[in-house]
Amino acid sequence: MKRLSTFLLALLATLFAFSLPATMDLPTDLKQLAKQSDLVFKGVCKEKRQDSIFWPKLGRQVPIIVYRFEVKDAIKGNPSSVVEFKQWAFRSRGEAIQFGFLAPVSTASFEKEKTYLLFLGELSENGFRSVIGGAGNGVFEVVQEAGQPEKVVNLGGNRGLFQSISKKSLSKSEINVVQAPPGPVPYSDFVSLVKKVMDH
Repeated sequence: MKRLSTFLLALLATLFAFSLPATMDLPTDLKQLAKQSDLVFKGVCKEKRQDSIFWPKLGRQVPIIVYRFEVKDAIKGNPSSVVEFKQWAFRSRGEAIQFGFLAPVSTASFEKEKTYLLFLGELSENGFRSVIGGAGNGVFEVVQEAGQPEKVVNLGGNRGLFQSISKKSLSKSEINVVQAPPGPVPYSDFVSLVKKVMDH
């Protein structure tokens, strides 16, 4: 009986998962990130608020986190000066299953007052936005040392980002970014590459 209950719970969880916003760990390539994103922008995380949302199919409240960003540079899409979206707040797959479905748990986490460059999916009817490429690929921290230009790097150290980008029509500084070893790269050149791959 216990095995049957576990199986039914897992089956129901899988069915519910198809109707939920998802955060995947692919793509990793900059072309895919740029083309699959609905919004690409640089912004400062101004609010990180724990909340819950009533999920009708489950008939219960589900934990979420609400993020609010102040947009500093709009690269793709037409964001307003403030972008707000929701993410699931499950700490593990097991906790998600306890709530009755297999919700994604590898969602991104942002710190207040930090600056990020984000690749986000379309806004769902419930106010969710997935991170294109997952937290390891589609979230870039914007860093700046004293007297130096801004740089960007994701959790993967930008590994594999530029593997499919042709060097034709690139500036010298952009070629330097494409050929750079893993690690932070200049923000201005990175954004220039994003805009170029969106046009091709």
